[in-house]
Amino acid sequence: MGVYKAIVSTTGRQKGYEPPKSDIERSLGRVLTGSSFRSSAQCQALLRYIVEHSLAHEEDMLRERMIGINVFRRPSDYDSGNDPIVRARAAEVRKRLAQYYLHGEGASEDIRIEVPSGSYKAVFAMCNEGEATDLHRATSLGGESTASADALGELRVAPKVNNDANIHSATFEAERTTPGWRQLLVVSLIGLVTGALGFFLGHFSSSQTLKHQDVSALEKSTPSSLDDPVASFWAPFLKEDRSPIIAYADAMFLIDGPGDLFRFRHGALDNRGALVDAHLAHQFASNPSLVASAGTLFYDNGYTGTGDLRAMAMLVAQLAHMGATPLVKSSYDISIDDLKQHNVILLGSPSEDLAVAQIVPPGDFLFEGPKTSRDPWSDEIINSQPRAGEQARYETKRDPVSHVLQGDFALVTFQPGITPEHQIVILGGIDTTGTEGAALLVTSKAGVEELTSALAQVNTPPRSGKARAFQALVGVDVKKGYQVLGARIITIHPLNAARSPGASGSPSP
Repeated sequence: MGVYKAIVSTTGRQKGYEPPKSDIERSLGRVLTGSSFRSSAQCQALLRYIVEHSLAHEEDMLRERMIGINVFRRPSDYDSGNDPIVRARAAEVRKRLAQYYLHGEGASEDIRIEVPSGSYKAVFAMCNEGEATDLHRATSLGGESTASADALGELRVAPKVNNDANIHSATFEAERTTPGWRQLLVVSLIGLVTGALGFFLGHFSSSQTLKHQDVSALEKSTPSSLDDPVASFWAPFLKEDRSPIIAYADAMFLIDGPGDLFRFRHGALDNRGALVDAHLAHQFASNPSLVASAGTLFYDNGYTGTGDLRAMAMLVAQLAHMGATPLVKSSYDISIDDLKQHNVILLGSPSEDLAVAQIVPPGDFLFEGPKTSRDPWSDEIINSQPRAGEQARYETKRDPVSHVLQGDFALVTFQPGITPEHQIVILGGIDTTGTEGAALLVTSKAGVEELTSALAQVNTPPRSGKARAFQALVGVDVKKGYQVLGARIITIHPLNAARSPGASGSPSP
């Protein structure tokens, strides 16, 4: 606790003045997307909860039992004495805060967020430049090491921008530091996702020279007066929810001992690692003859496409740049409460993302497929109301000789949520490259300008200050089967807002 005591003693004399709430919220956004916190979704959720209820002076919500129920989904009758989840994560939050302010991006922050030991209420301190220097010196001379990020290992992703493309694309180079024992706890895909997000954040801040703006400022400005059309486009989406959820696709597979995968699109599901009933696997697997000779099988949904990974990184970077603190979840974890309480962005097509499959957009475009079990890229996008010059069906483009993927199609859907104040956005391609292309379109200046111009030509008026309701069909250019070169709008159709997305189905709690 040596390092944390240094924080309290150095900044304690500043606690008589509490910074403005808006400044604290922006500071929280930077903390949660910094390298000290982005590797732990639980610590992010706990700190966000503590700060929000501390600002609201809701002390009753900051008791250990209430935190366990509301943050860590413990049952209402759980015994906090036998379940130390809150105490353990709170201690980790304190260490990560120390790491952020002492050795990370927050070393020069004017506002410090603290959670004193023995309490779950946050305090907020102003710290001038001299105090920040003294604080860093005090801990570097003899404080305990809190470099938990070093123990976890770090994935570095360096984006390379292709300036020849109308809409920027990126390739990735990864370098992993020597891992410690804690890295064994971070073996899921979300660790890879959150590692990539930090470097996308750096890329956005350095290459686009954007300034932090809160949503209220964006709402008071007209799109033409803003230097950042992307922020202007997303401002209505963040108006009601500063913590939207981004749900990544995690299609279900069956995996055998040697690690071979068998696609499992239908049938009863269980959690990752659970044994699969042999009769069930043979009945519902995409290729039952192979499954029959595979031996013992387990459920596995840890294989998100690389395009979805890049799409998520771009979205998190953009929303965090605007002061939001997006939450990242698996599509299997999206619940009715999530849709009632948050705006939600879903990644992937219905065949890849369970939540997308259960929320049928009320529009003219739908995914269909696959046409054949012999071709994994045989899904199609169906246009039920083709206009002049539009096709009725869109499928991936392949080289006629080598069959290498050369192009994909995706849908960008903005639709009303299941409650009037919230919205659902779906970015899904036939292939994972299409999902990446859709995200490129809505997070790049050139793409948003094209989208805004196209929306002005169709009858999609904003809904009381919220984002427009529409479906945009997007064409995506692909090289080598996986490199997304750019994305362009093929056509836009307005949505029939009278049809509620909840009417067709919604995720189960």
